[in-house]
Amino acid sequence: MRKSFLIAFGVFIAAALWMWPALTGANKKTVDNGTIAEKNAMEQSAKRAMRVEVMRLEPQEMAVRIEVNGQTHPSRSVELRARTDGRIAKIHAQRGDRLEAGQLIAEMDPDDRPALVARARAQLRQRQREYEVAQGLRKQGHGSQVALETTQAQLENARAELARAELDLAHTKITAPFDGILEESHIEEGATIRTGDTAALFVDLDPVEVRTFVPERHIGHIRVGGRAEILLSSGEEAEGTVHYISSNANRETRTFRVDIRVENGDHLIAGGMTAKAFFILPSRDAFFLPLSALTLDDQGIVGVKTVLRDSEDAPPFAKFFPVRILEERPYGVWVDGLEPGVDLITLGHEFVADRQQVIPVPAQSAAGLTDEKEGEAQP
Repeated sequence: MRKSFLIAFGVFIAAALWMWPALTGANKKTVDNGTIAEKNAMEQSAKRAMRVEVMRLEPQEMAVRIEVNGQTHPSRSVELRARTDGRIAKIHAQRGDRLEAGQLIAEMDPDDRPALVARARAQLRQRQREYEVAQGLRKQGHGSQVALETTQAQLENARAELARAELDLAHTKITAPFDGILEESHIEEGATIRTGDTAALFVDLDPVEVRTFVPERHIGHIRVGGRAEILLSSGEEAEGTVHYISSNANRETRTFRVDIRVENGDHLIAGGMTAKAFFILPSRDAFFLPLSALTLDDQGIVGVKTVLRDSEDAPPFAKFFPVRILEERPYGVWVDGLEPGVDLITLGHEFVADRQQVIPVPAQSAAGLTDEKEGEAQP
């Protein structure tokens, strides 16, 4: 039995010694093949590495703004109506004229009104003397209290008649109610006008008012007296102050009316112009980058491509990161969702895949990109 065991063990050892070179050779070949494949993959990736331009992104202070559409309106608009009947004798101002408060626009033929004023004044003087006589007699005990009160009532009536006559004469003159512009004129010399007829439309464009309607989700951030920036359809820019906020939302649009007043001493801003209003809110930190740096991943998510390394000695590669667009500006876009100090690919990002090796070089054209007009030359 022991002899059979020793024979079997010897056969096993002999077989193992015979197979050992083949086993070790196969393992060595497998290891060598794996190393070669990995090396080839790295070489192929290095060959595919694309040159890309990058810029270092740091968070900046972003002025938060709410943008709404609006339209300019006069801050005051008044229809001037005739307050007496008469014939237009002379017109002193034409449409578009800038007038000061009280300046004459037109005047009617006074007819007999000056004579009526003169008669009322004479009547007043007569009633004044009668009252003084009655008052003296009463003090001497010769006149009655009833006589004194009668003359006093007649005196007051004479004063009222004079005031009425003077007012009717004054109403023959149509004047500017405040500093402003004669927007429309509905009268002609020689024409007859009746009490209540519209004579002219007078407006005040300094300040001018920008009327906007703000969605209910934003209205809580806006305050009377707050700043607003205005961009007119003509390209002109201006600053204004929130003057009025409606306390009730429009039932159909769920928006609140917000009026902004803008100084307009040179009258360059006309009424009825289309405008965009930007309400300035407290600032926040965000990243400002060229609009061209944005891209989409395979799922259609908006983001950017950056340059990363797995380790300090590892080769750089492209990496997609989704971002949230906060606001578009004429010279770039504000986003968040990135880490400070990230290297953004500004050129070549559309031609590199996620995790593809890249050769980053500084993007000279993107240096100093800011959310200012001078940044327009910086892509």
